[in-house]
Order: sequence, then structure tokens, then C-alpha cells
Amino acid sequence: MNQKIITALSLFLGIKSAIGQWNPNTKENNPVVLVSKKGNAQINSLISVSDNMGGMYIAWIENRNTATANDIFLTHLLATGVADPDFPEEGKSICKAIGAQSNLTMAEDGNGGAVLTWTDPRNNATSSNDIYAQRVDKSGKIVWAENGVPISQRSTNETGPVLARISSTQMAIAWRFFANSLDLALNYINLADGSKALATDVQVVNLSNNQTNQKLVADGKEGCILVWTDGRNGNSSSGIFSQRFNKSGDPLWAASGVAIRTASGSNTTAPQIVNDGKEGAVITWSDNRNGPTNADIYIQRINGNGEALWAAEGVQATKATGQQLLPTLIKSNNQYIVSWNDGQNGATNIDIYAQAFSENGNTLWNAGNPLAVVTEAGNQPNVNNAPIMITDGLGGAFAVWDDRRNGAGDDDIYSQYINASGTIIWPTMGNPISIIAGSNQTSPVAVEGQNGSIVVSWRDSRSSVTFGELYASNVQRTGLLPLQFLQVAAQVKNKLVTIHFTTANSFNVETFDIEKSLNSREFKTIGTVAAYNTPANKNYSYSDTDKAEGSFYYRIKANDKDGTMQISKVVKASIASTNGENVSIFPNPVNNILHIETIKLETGSYTFSLTDLSGKNRLNTRFIQSQNRQSVFSINIQNITHGIYKFQVIDEKGQVVLSKNLMKQ
Repeated sequence: MNQKIITALSLFLGIKSAIGQWNPNTKENNPVVLVSKKGNAQINSLISVSDNMGGMYIAWIENRNTATANDIFLTHLLATGVADPDFPEEGKSICKAIGAQSNLTMAEDGNGGAVLTWTDPRNNATSSNDIYAQRVDKSGKIVWAENGVPISQRSTNETGPVLARISSTQMAIAWRFFANSLDLALNYINLADGSKALATDVQVVNLSNNQTNQKLVADGKEGCILVWTDGRNGNSSSGIFSQRFNKSGDPLWAASGVAIRTASGSNTTAPQIVNDGKEGAVITWSDNRNGPTNADIYIQRINGNGEALWAAEGVQATKATGQQLLPTLIKSNNQYIVSWNDGQNGATNIDIYAQAFSENGNTLWNAGNPLAVVTEAGNQPNVNNAPIMITDGLGGAFAVWDDRRNGAGDDDIYSQYINASGTIIWPTMGNPISIIAGSNQTSPVAVEGQNGSIVVSWRDSRSSVTFGELYASNVQRTGLLPLQFLQVAAQVKNKLVTIHFTTANSFNVETFDIEKSLNSREFKTIGTVAAYNTPANKNYSYSDTDKAEGSFYYRIKANDKDGTMQISKVVKASIASTNGENVSIFPNPVNNILHIETIKLETGSYTFSLTDLSGKNRLNTRFIQSQNRQSVFSINIQNITHGIYKFQVIDEKGQVVLSKNLMKQ
């Protein structure tokens, strides 16, 4: 499971701690944003980035405001499974300028926030489509100008911005603009205020025909590497080209870029790129060099000088018949994992396949053959969506997709886990995340969660509004959704407190610790019960036999087999005093001298006892009481460390006359 107790130290460090819990029910999940409450608005263009704390930023375009057409919104999903309370319930407005914003993309800002950029038509009358950007910090505050800062406002159309954080103070941004054809421009943005760091935009390419489908990564030296499809040899023979820029924005490779694939009579599409950690990059793409209806997936690695390190024109990842399209590329440990939409079984039965490559370009999975991730009936994923791959940090990957095995109009969300050696870990049909019969769950986005999990969000139509909602879920490496505490309650009877709790999905839980506190902040374990290890709902109970008087607080700590833990809500139980008229203690809290007043206490020998929460005795003092006599006894406890203690008065028969909580300051 992925949640850990959030302590007072977390609050001191500014870590948000909204109370929440992941819902493991695949027919319920966690609601994130319900735009449907605002009318018939529809969520589109869903994207996400990690907050690097187990949660995610989710951005989208939607049309709730008919006066301004499509606008941009953002929310922050915390690691606890709830939306950040610093963000409005329906999402934070990033841009509500006139016109329909489009081509939305986002990147982490390196400080717990996010930077967004998009194509913006607000100035169509003077400058056609422009490029705008905005930054949101980790507290949810808009950092730059309202509705975004202009990045480029040429007189011709500009579109398709892409981002990469290149240092702690700057982002790289590249976009398309129309000159004689579609060309590419690049600049750097200062994170402090959104201003451009380079005085003049860098024109990446100035050639005939179109340069498009650009992707961007940092090079690890405060510069970046850009890749794109290039029609310089004819738009029907587009190739793959790349260029590297230093921190001053100067190109480092051949003018107009180095050729990754020089197509002749064939087309390349959908390039993807990741940094190789050595100032170079790995690039993948779809390529129909083997026939117009037989596109395959290729992959290449280039070093920091732009030189190809693997086979010329790329290593072929698959030789299957049919169309292999929309590749996804990630780096997991020292392996490069590419996945794609595979049409070898027909255009209405798209499947997902994958392959891993070593740093030398050797295939690592399935004896060199593409690995089938899912091959169920219908399309996986939806034909217009690429599969999502998230690293497990160990050389393997999680795959997430929207799934049409139940037919159009009934898309669901599924996942799969492949380990570093290419073994399918979860059931071959995939692990269901959200399956709502008769409604669509589609267009998932995902990031790494806590403790080896993933966090997934998607567009949802379970209400009457089509794609009017966002839902989310968390999936563990075991394939299970997290433990859920369905109920935690404390029952008092005859001074005996019994804790009852009910859980769902305790499959990965080893034990439950029952914890007790006198102040709701400092807890001690008073007992442990074994978990049932099942996804089914199970009931547990534990009795606290202490029978001390006063108010007490209880919670349950679930201990996972993988060493992680999850904490339940806190419940309170109160046991009324029956001897308050006979004995009292003051002051409480106490610094040095504790006074005990006895009134109408029967004659006899008594003991004052002071024990800490672990049950260790810190003080034992005997005294003699005369009948019907009021007495005050004083005890110096200055040498006892601060904390919560149980103070008791015990008669000579061993019966507890008084039991109260005492705080030593």
C-alpha cells in the first residue's frame, strides 16, 4: 500500500495532509473532479505529471463557459487519494481567455509545482494562434500573470508547444510556426516570472515542407534535445531528425539537425524521446518503410554528439503484419521499454505489445520477440490513445490502457505489470481498475505513486454527463488496490473498551496494530491481530483491558508484507470516573510538584502509582489514610521526563480506587 502516517513533522515541512483513503472498489474509485455539477461541460485533453510526493497534477480542457469556449483547468490529487483542498472543487482555472485553447501540455517545475503551455487564439484578430504558458506552485498559487504569459505572438499560426525542465530555474519550450511551411522554434523560460531567457527565438529548421510532431527532453547539462518528423525530402517521405541545444540556446549538432531516419518513399510518425543520462537520447517512432499498411516500430540511440549508436536507420522492435502505431517510450533502470498499439489482429482488435532494449540496443524480453501485454477482444487501448507505461524503478513497467473488450460505449480501465525480465505478473487479461457497466471510462493518465505503486486518473461518464467527471485509483505492485478501512469504532461496556474495525482488500497486510493515546497525538501499540489476507470485507475486534478512567483515543496501523503501513482514522472512548468525590489530583498538566487530595477515603494503606504508556512503573509511594479526614499529599516528580502517564491510587487489596491521565510537562 502506498500511504504512510503523516506526522507533525510533515506539517512543519509544509506537506499537505488532507485526510483521505483510496477506494479499492473498481465500481466506485475515488472521485477527483465532478465537472458535471457545473452543467454539461465535458473534460477533454487530459494530461498529468507527478507532484513527486505520490500524487499528481491533472490538467484538462473543457467547455463549461460558453462565453469563452474551451478553457484550461488544473487539479492536484494528493497521495492520500483526495483532491488538494487548496484547489477549487471543480479545478483551478488556468486560462479562461476568449477563444478555444488547445494543444495543452505540462511538465514538473522541479519544486513540487507544474508548468503548463498551450496554443491560444485570444489574439486571432492580430496575431492568429499564439503560445502561452502558466506556472502553479506546490501551494496551488498561480505564479505568472492571470490567464498565462505570452511565449510567442507571431503574425502567423503557432501551435503544438512542448516542454522540458532543463535546470532549477528554466524550462525549455519548442513549438511549430508557419513560415513557408511548418517550421520549429525554441526558447527557454525563466521559472521565476515566465519571461523568455533568450532574447530571440531559435529557429530550429528553416526548410521547405513540414517539420512537426516535435518532442523535447533535457540533456542533463542545462540544455535540451529536440526530435521531430521532417518532410524536407517531401511530405510523403517524412523522416526523423534531432537537434541538441546548449544552455545558451546554441545548436550543437549539424545545421537543421541530424538524421535519425532518412525516409525515402515512406513515412515516419509519432516520435518519442527519453534522455539516456549520458547527454544523449533514445528515440522511437512508427515507420511504414515495409509497406503503407505495414507500419512497424523502430528505435535508435544517439550520443551527446548526435551520432547513432545502434543500427543505422534504427533497430526494428517488431516485424508483425498490420499497423503498429503510437509508440510509448520510458527508461526503467538501465532498460528502455517501448510499447505500441498493434493491429496484427485487425483494426477493430488493437492489442498492446512491448519490448525492452539494453543500453547497447539488444532486445531483452521474450527471446527477442515482441511481448504481448494484452490481447483481449476489442481494442486495447482505444484506437486513438497510446498505451501508458510507467517505470517500476527496477527495470520493469506498469502498463495502463482504456479497454473496449465489452464493446463501444462500455470502455473500462485496465492495467498490467511486467517485471524487468519481461514476465507478465498479473493475470493475462489485465488487472481491472475501473469497470462500470454501460458507461465509458477512458483516456487514462498515470504517474508513479508511493512505495512502488501507480496513481491513475481518467475521464468518466458514470453520471448522465458524457466525460463530465474525473476519477482516480491507486494500484500496488501486487496488482491490488490499497487496503480500505470501512469502519473503525470504539465500544465501552463495564469499563472495557472494545475496538471494532472492518477492512476491504487486506491481501497484502500481515498484521494490524491497535494503538492507544491519551492526547490523540502520541500513540503506543497495545495489541496486534493477524490479517485475513483477502480482498473480501473482514471484521476484526480487540479489547483493551486497562479499564482506566478518562478519555482515550484509538487507531489501527496496518503493516504490509512489503514493510509499508497505513493508518486508520482515530476514534475516542470515554470511561467515567466513579471515585471523583474521594480523590483528586492537581495541577494537571504538572511541572514539578503533584498534589493528591483525598476526601472521605476509607481508613487504610494506599499506594500512589505512576506508569508510562508502555506500562513501565515510574513511581510507587505508600501512604496511610484516616477515615473521614481530608488530606493533601505532595510528591516531587521533577525528575520524571515529560510525557503522558497513568496515575493510580490502589488500596491494600490491590483494587484501583482512582485512575487518571496525567501530563508531565
